[in-house]
Amino acid sequence: MQRAHLIAVLAVTTFGLITGCAVPVSEQSVTAYERARLIIGDGRVIENATLVVQDAKIAQVGRAADLRVPAGARRVDLGGKTVMPMIVDTHVHLSDTRMRSSAICEPAHTTA
Repeated sequence: MQRAHLIAVLAVTTFGLITGCAVPVSEQSVTAYERARLIIGDGRVIENATLVVQDAKIAQVGRAADLRVPAGARRVDLGGKTVMPMIVDTHVHLSDTRMRSSAICEPAHTTA
């Protein structure tokens, strides 16, 4: 009887944790980055720009006066900062020479 009770308590607790941590699919994550100096991929600059990111994708970009930020969006003040949204970090090391370089730097062994 105790084992059945323990299993029931664990099942209810696990279910509660899973459903309590779940985010509804209909709830969308929206963040508005405001007051930035924005440099667009073609070199144009937009001062006092707003960049709206929805579900990890850029949804809107433009002058703050021209955009309507969705209600409930999280707002981040980027005043005095420059944003270049089309820059992608492509820094990568594809060579394995780093692994072999330690062997080159080791002192030579000599016999007397």
